[in-house]
Amino acid sequence: NAMGQSPQWASANPNTTDAHYGPGANMHPANMNDWRDYVRTVSRRYAGKIKFYELWNEPDFWGTYKGSVAKMVEMAKIAHEEIKAADPTAALVSPGLTTGQGYSFLDEFLRLGGGNHVDHIGWHFYYHSNPEALGSQIQNAREIMKNHGVGDKQIWNTEGSYICDQSRDDCKTWDSSYVQKRGVNARALMMMWGKGVANFNYYFWERQTEATGSRMIENDWKTPTTGGLAYAEAIKWVKGARLVDAYQLNNKVYVFRVNRGSENYVIAWSISQNTSVQVPSAWGVSTVRNLAGQESSIANGLVTLGQEPVMLKQ
Repeated sequence: NAMGQSPQWASANPNTTDAHYGPGANMHPANMNDWRDYVRTVSRRYAGKIKFYELWNEPDFWGTYKGSVAKMVEMAKIAHEEIKAADPTAALVSPGLTTGQGYSFLDEFLRLGGGNHVDHIGWHFYYHSNPEALGSQIQNAREIMKNHGVGDKQIWNTEGSYICDQSRDDCKTWDSSYVQKRGVNARALMMMWGKGVANFNYYFWERQTEATGSRMIENDWKTPTTGGLAYAEAIKWVKGARLVDAYQLNNKVYVFRVNRGSENYVIAWSISQNTSVQVPSAWGVSTVRNLAGQESSIANGLVTLGQEPVMLKQ
C-alpha cells in the first residue's frame, strides 16, 4: 500500500499544475498533523491486514514530488511511528525511487536520517533486453546504503518489468522477440536474486502493449502469454531455494548454483545464442530443463546456452 499523494486541500502548494495525480498532489502536506492523522487512521483500520506500506511513489520526479527531501524524512518518521503503534509487525518501505536521479535522492534521504525510520529500501528497477545491467544498478543503491550505515537493510523492487529502451528503440514500433519475451524476465529475476533484492513486485501483469514484452496475460485477462508462462516456470526454480554461488564467465555466460533441500542444480544462460559450454562433472547434473518445462538429457557433458535461462539438474 503506497501512502502518498497529498490531496489538494492538504497540500503545501495546492495549485501546482505539473502534478501527475492532480493539483497539489506532488507536494508534502502543509500541516504534518494532517499526515499523522491520515497514517494513523489507515494503519489502525488495516492493522493485521496490510503488512507493508510504501511511503511515496517516485519522489525523485517533479511530477510526483516537488517538496524537500527533509520533509520526506519527516513524513517517514511520522509514518513509522504510527504504523508501528498500530501494528508492530507491519513494515514501512522507503519511497520507491528510480534508476538515475533516484540515487542522489536516496543519498540525501539517508544522510538526513531517513534510514532510521524505514524497514526496507524501496526501488523501481525496470529493465530492457539486457537485464544483466540490473547488477550494477542494484550495487549502486547498495553502496549508497552502506555509506550511510544501512547496508544491512533489504532492497525491495516494488515496481518493475521488461520495457522498451527509449534510448535505442522507437517504442511505438519496436517489438521483442519470443526469445526475449521468454528469457528477459527470468534473467532479471536471477540478477535481482544474485544482488540480494529481497522482494519483487511485477508491474504490471495486464499491460496493454504486447510489444513491450512485459504483458503476462492475454486479452481475456486470464490466459498467460508466452512471457507469463516462462516467468511462472522461472519462479518455480527460485521459490524456496537458496542461492549458493553466482558468477560470470567470459563476460557472456551467467551461472547460478542453487540448493533446495536435497536438490542441487544450476541455472545458466548466455547473452550470445548457441554458446557451447562444458559442464563440470562435479555438478553431477544430467538433465536440462527449459522455461517451457521441457527436459532433455545432457550429451557428452556439453550444453548449448542462449538468452533463455535453463536449469541443469540431476
